[in-house]
Amino acid sequence: MDMNRNIYGKTWSDVLQTVAVTKKSSVLKFVCVLRGDGLVFQHFTPSSGFTVTSWTLKIGEMDKMTWEEEAVVKSDDLWALDSFAELPHIPLEFPLVSLDEPNVV
Repeated sequence: MDMNRNIYGKTWSDVLQTVAVTKKSSVLKFVCVLRGDGLVFQHFTPSSGFTVTSWTLKIGEMDKMTWEEEAVVKSDDLWALDSFAELPHIPLEFPLVSLDEPNVV
């Protein structure tokens, strides 16, 4: 898929992914939102859902770097919360990681 920014504006990676360094512990985090139907820009139906996954970059022996999956949250879990009851049932966009609390997206 050719995603020309001049035609489409922000690419799907800008909208559905983020990388951040936390202030408190200098942790590098990667967060990705994926639709359950695998589509990117097409019309969304709540029945397909979405998943938010976060990873942390770990540095091991001999400075070997690997991404360790930390958390996975499904849209059904979010929509079941009282605080999400009034929000539209669409995929989350532009995920942000808290600089002060690396476990907060």
